[in-house]
Amino acid sequence: QYQIWIKDVYVKTLDQNHACLLPSEIEIKFGYNDPLIYVSKEIDRNSCKFSQVIRHEQVHQRINILTLEYFLPLISDELQKAVRDVKAVKVSSPEQGEDGAEELMKYYQARLGPLITTFEKVLEKEQDKLDNLTNYQMEWELCRKYESEHPAEQTE
Repeated sequence: QYQIWIKDVYVKTLDQNHACLLPSEIEIKFGYNDPLIYVSKEIDRNSCKFSQVIRHEQVHQRINILTLEYFLPLISDELQKAVRDVKAVKVSSPEQGEDGAEELMKYYQARLGPLITTFEKVLEKEQDKLDNLTNYQMEWELCRKYESEHPAEQTE
């Protein structure tokens, strides 16, 4: 999830026709929200296949976390630069503070957008390293080998 919003602003009145809106608190949310792993009910919970599917999905989640951990400082740095670059927005009256805050948010989103896009591309590329025929064959072979070595456990 990616969200950015200006939680609080300071409005400095310049004259009767102008005011400056300065963000005093900006919040960004970038991360995962309650990730879940689903496994088909058709897979026996006591089987090698079930364990293999869970492990595969856990690796996906680990890739998500590692990629996120790599990008969080980059996103934080870019947001700080964006805030330094645009310190205030001029509005025609203090009552137009909401419009000014919206303009600032659009600017921050535009600054972060390319980095978020890069994050998504890198994440997809990393996930593709796990989701490919070579890896699937290796995973299937693990269960096939296990089941051939433990035939008694398959009939219980």
